[in-house]
Amino acid sequence: MSNGDVCLLDSATTHTILKEKKYFSNLVMKMAYVNTISGSTKLIEGSGRATLLLPGGTILSIDNALYCSKSQRNLLSFKVIRQNGYHVETANEGKVEYLYITTINVEKKIVHEKLPAFSSGLYYTSISTVESHAVVNKRFTNFNDFIIWHDRLGHPGFNMMRKIIENSHGHTLKSPNILQSKEFSCAACSQGKLIIKPSTVKVGIESPAFLERIQGDICGPIIRTPEGIKPVGYKWVFVRKRNEKGEVMRYKARLVAQGFSQRPGIDYMETYSPVVDAIPFRYLINLAVHEKLEMRLMDVVTVYLYGSLDHNIFMKIPEAFKVPETYKDSRETCSIKLQKSLYGLKQSERMWYNRLSEYLLKKGYKNDPICPCIFIKRLGSEFVIIAVYVDDLNIIGTRKVLLEAVECLKREFEMKDLGKTKFCLGLQIENLSNGILVHQSTYTEKILKRFYMDNSHPLSTPMVVRSLDINTDPFRPQENDEELLGDETPYLSAIGALMYLANNTRPDICFAVSLLARFSSSPTKRHWNGVKHILRYLRGTMDMGLFYSNESKSELIGYADAGYLSDPHKARSLTGYLFTCGDTAISWRSMKQTLVATSSNHAEIIAIHEASRECVWLRSMTHHIQKMCGFSLKKNIPTTMYEDNAACIAQLKGGYIKGDRTKHISPKFFFTHDLQQNGEIEVQQIRSSDNLADLFTKALPTSTFEKLRYKIGMRRLRDIK
Repeated sequence: MSNGDVCLLDSATTHTILKEKKYFSNLVMKMAYVNTISGSTKLIEGSGRATLLLPGGTILSIDNALYCSKSQRNLLSFKVIRQNGYHVETANEGKVEYLYITTINVEKKIVHEKLPAFSSGLYYTSISTVESHAVVNKRFTNFNDFIIWHDRLGHPGFNMMRKIIENSHGHTLKSPNILQSKEFSCAACSQGKLIIKPSTVKVGIESPAFLERIQGDICGPIIRTPEGIKPVGYKWVFVRKRNEKGEVMRYKARLVAQGFSQRPGIDYMETYSPVVDAIPFRYLINLAVHEKLEMRLMDVVTVYLYGSLDHNIFMKIPEAFKVPETYKDSRETCSIKLQKSLYGLKQSERMWYNRLSEYLLKKGYKNDPICPCIFIKRLGSEFVIIAVYVDDLNIIGTRKVLLEAVECLKREFEMKDLGKTKFCLGLQIENLSNGILVHQSTYTEKILKRFYMDNSHPLSTPMVVRSLDINTDPFRPQENDEELLGDETPYLSAIGALMYLANNTRPDICFAVSLLARFSSSPTKRHWNGVKHILRYLRGTMDMGLFYSNESKSELIGYADAGYLSDPHKARSLTGYLFTCGDTAISWRSMKQTLVATSSNHAEIIAIHEASRECVWLRSMTHHIQKMCGFSLKKNIPTTMYEDNAACIAQLKGGYIKGDRTKHISPKFFFTHDLQQNGEIEVQQIRSSDNLADLFTKALPTSTFEKLRYKIGMRRLRDIK
């Protein structure tokens, strides 16, 4: 037993009772009754928040602990242990019985405390105070005491130090012995690791030019706050910028406005700002490969500071800003009228997009509502494309015009030239002699470590083949007697991380992630095993991605398929479609249909309807880019779409017919028929075994899965280097 006070653990105790004040961080003295075996007795002298430290390092926070100095012993309730997120269980080691305090992390049990028992059967432990709470009994009589406790408590900010001191005995916030922020600066905090605002050391040494630029060019003059105006607050934020390997490249300091206090219709109107989507970006990579274009990435420094505001915004005066002599005595009644947008304001991103698009349009670039974040400029037979994602600008084009575009941007904005595009929007881009591989191996490795699956045994497919029996289907909904996963299992976090992969570079896990995401509100252990199955598949294919080869034809081809009654528990079918360009996927989807399909033919018509809508947009986007770049267009050539249901193809060619078997199908689903009549698409039949969209409607055997995965252009980096 380690040093400390003895405390008994009792399952029958409803409240924790402590006999010393040192465990309380907040104590309200008030006499009260307590019910015991002998009846109600007035023994309680107070109650409040307490914190206990157990021998194994476990910290228990108790919101409503009772104080009784006359108690012969400390009593700890089992309920408190469970409220702190721990489990309680008993176990025998030889002939000795112990009480374990445990947690379960991704199905791995961790024992935090092993508590023995007296001969009477009562479990006991020793308790002691937590060092950070011992400050309540200290008196800061000089500056050195303050500095010592600032270091001991992990370098908290001044606001947190004030909260700690506020609960201490004999000290108030107005005490002359308590240091103010302007009187004290910590060398460790000045490095920007654990503080939210800069100390005088950081301001004076590291960033005078940065502050002068903010105060002079962006924030504008300091004036008296107009009557009826409530200025927005501010905050200093320090950010670590990482590269494709997860390594820290540089540290950033940002002055951020607290835009949560802005009022819609008064302080701002529109906030939406378009960014380049993953689908157009994949098409541009395919275009760069086939046309042998250069790709270059540039980053705009302090991007939001370039936008001009469309409303008057006033902000509180940040620390370290120089205040004119006339306003020094009334700093609280003054504010800064912002001249340009600032990080944190609701409309900052939109103001930046308006500023950039206005400049590029003035320089001869053109864009279109179909893809408003792609700007194209053509000079004779040469052209350049700028794809905008907030502050990341991907520049694609022929060498001469591309260099001119780089210089044009540098003249107007402060830019960082990152060279050939290798890492953008979370995607790793490998430039090879025969094409480009787009993958996310670093991100995959990160999520495997995050969910403790980095040493797991790899699997060959992301999902087991499902049973046709709905009672034995491993992915059926929660049953009445089945327990839900607890908060300790990160099911939602895992699904979110996998969706990011499935939507960008891993269409091979799209169906499995889509299926498991349906159970986000009520996941069970069966569903969590399905998530771990996907992670084990990723463990063996970390370097796999989409390979855009320069040896294939750049032609848009679509595939559509439906999984009839894929969700038999709710009588819903599944829609899956895929579009390839140059034999590699650029657009895909796997989603449950929102209405009940009465037959496989009905489900296929709904699926090809959704695929046709996507095809219309893809044709518009690709034709716009090709036209602006000066490529010859073949408008009369329809886009081929493959479907494996002969009855569906025949119906779409004939159009809507009111018959006994089809009159219940809504005429809107025959939109594909109109597109065929107009020569925009052509639906052709394909064998089910060759339909690439089959990958998005069902779990497949290993051989079939690997064949279709290869046909959609997925390759491993080690296989093509």
